[in-house]
Amino acid sequence: NNLSKVQGEYPENFFGLLGSSGLQFETLINSMPQGMALNCIVYSKTGAPVDFFSVQVNKAYERILGLKKEEILFKKMAVNFPLKILNSKDWVTTYGKVASTCEPVLFDACSIKKENYYHVYVYSVMKGYCVSVFIDITSQKNKADEELSQRKIAEQRLISTEKRFRRLYETTQDGIMARDVIGRMLHCNPAYAKMLGYTRKELKLLSVKQLMPEKWHAQRERVAQKVLKNGRSIVFEREYR
Repeated sequence: NNLSKVQGEYPENFFGLLGSSGLQFETLINSMPQGMALNCIVYSKTGAPVDFFSVQVNKAYERILGLKKEEILFKKMAVNFPLKILNSKDWVTTYGKVASTCEPVLFDACSIKKENYYHVYVYSVMKGYCVSVFIDITSQKNKADEELSQRKIAEQRLISTEKRFRRLYETTQDGIMARDVIGRMLHCNPAYAKMLGYTRKELKLLSVKQLMPEKWHAQRERVAQKVLKNGRSIVFEREYR
């Protein structure tokens, strides 16, 4: 439990594997806008990861955790770590696996109160250690949430409008119908069916030419072509059987 013996002590070739000296590594990470920490894994006697602590962090990482460097370094963090992974995994399991296999992982995390969100990339160049990089995605997450909220509002308004139209369509005393370009009935409201003396089911089986005397067929074609050409409704009279 005494971590003092590891303070300032790294495996001889650790920073070489990172491509830098200890001083170069510290200078590099402090210039990064992303939060970064070099973590050491604590193992049980059976070799299972049970905790972790940081041996080097940058200023961005301090801001993300809301802690000062001296409150972070060489302090076991598993129990009171101020961030959580956005799935069922915990930090010890995730860090421990990366530190053991040297296989990197990428996942999302957030603050405990879900006020800030991060992409987290974790990799290892030596067993027992891992480097974690935190990329703040809070603004992107908030923007995506706002867009989703606005889309849901628009969908609800559309549903409400459709319900109002449907209610008007079904209860108005004006006949309303829709046909395709060759005159087949697509749908109509009760008032239209009542005017013609048919059920809506019967009307779907009848073409427009079957519903009117032959002398009106040419007029129907002229009206249909004019509406299709101009894209506007027109007023006309028609006789039905």
